[in-house]
Amino acid sequence: AEASETTYEPVKYISSHPEGKSVKTTRPATNPSIGKEAIKNGRYKCAVDASHLTFRKNDGTIYMEVHHLIPLEQQGAFENKLDTKANLVPVCPLCHKLIHYGCFFDKKPIITRLYEERKEQLKASGLDISLEKMLSFYE
Repeated sequence: AEASETTYEPVKYISSHPEGKSVKTTRPATNPSIGKEAIKNGRYKCAVDASHLTFRKNDGTIYMEVHHLIPLEQQGAFENKLDTKANLVPVCPLCHKLIHYGCFFDKKPIITRLYEERKEQLKASGLDISLEKMLSFYE
């Protein structure tokens, strides 16, 4: 069977929390199936370093996490959805924690490379962003 070609296109963001409703979080809802697809398309390898090992899950697949390259907290600044294939990066748990909690000096080269690898897909998904703007989310 031939692999289906992944297409990238803008999807308008519609808040699942209408104004006036009280919610515990401002984080937009995510679609777990898109994350699973990103991990599968990434061949169950860490996008930061494919040699990073994690563990095998009960279903036999390798455990990976997905990171939103443009953080979900930034959704308000974007007309199009951030929970989209182009913005999801499969990473091992350690790299995921580094990206969220590590010092900027350690994160900058990782974010720069991930951005360079995905900027055309991001643009095609209506998420046109400069490297400088991307890095500002991680400072």
